[in-house]
Amino acid sequence: MKNRFPCRGREDHGQALVIFAAGLVVFLGFTALSVDVGRYMWARGQMQSAVDAAALAAAQSMPYGTAEASSYATAYWDKNNNFIKSQGENVSFNVAFPEGNKAVKIQGDADIPTWFAKFFGLNHWEVSASATAASQVLDIALVLDTSGSMCFTSYPPVEGDGPNWTGYVMSPGRLSPAGGFAFPKLTQPIAASSGSSITIHLNDVRIFTSTSSSTNQSNFGSGYSSSTPYWQRVPTSGVRAGIVMIDNELFKITAVSTANNTLTVTRGQTNDRTS
Repeated sequence: MKNRFPCRGREDHGQALVIFAAGLVVFLGFTALSVDVGRYMWARGQMQSAVDAAALAAAQSMPYGTAEASSYATAYWDKNNNFIKSQGENVSFNVAFPEGNKAVKIQGDADIPTWFAKFFGLNHWEVSASATAASQVLDIALVLDTSGSMCFTSYPPVEGDGPNWTGYVMSPGRLSPAGGFAFPKLTQPIAASSGSSITIHLNDVRIFTSTSSSTNQSNFGSGYSSSTPYWQRVPTSGVRAGIVMIDNELFKITAVSTANNTLTVTRGQTNDRTS
């Protein structure tokens, strides 16, 4: 007997292939779009980093003028946007200084062409970023030392001051003076004084009173080849005769007591050559 019921399932053959093809198109579309979106995100991040670096560099250079600041901004922009320069189109960079020249604003723009999104009508991404930085003005407090020689209103002149100043009481590196003298050392702290004349107590002051030419030359160098005691010798060009330096402060010897091992001195001055 023939089957009286028709088979209706035969018309569904091949529909899975159509669904797969449609899904594949959608999948490839999303994959392609993700590539272009990734390029956009990379370009956006690099542009922001580039304008940030340019703004900071310009702000730090603003004390030297806007031209200097613009030059530094351009240099830092160029060093930090390699992807933008190689892949972008219509790349623009602008440096602006708001009124007062205390801040700088950087603006960057570019078009990043798409690879796959163009098939969906999107030919490029518009990428832009901006950054603003300010040059901060600081209040500087100057602390002045009012102790010791810093409290004087004037300083007595120090002989031989100039570029040829040697700056040493003894030849550099000599720790054992010639003549059997001990290396001069303080035995008492230098007392504070309201005046300029001070008494300094040492362990041995004979080195300053020596009248031996050879001893003086050995202790103080060729410039002191004289039988005149060091503290009494008239200074010559480039020679600091009669001067001692303690803690970067100069003292001029005015009297020597071998009995008490003391020097009577007047305060000199502290300057860039004593540091």
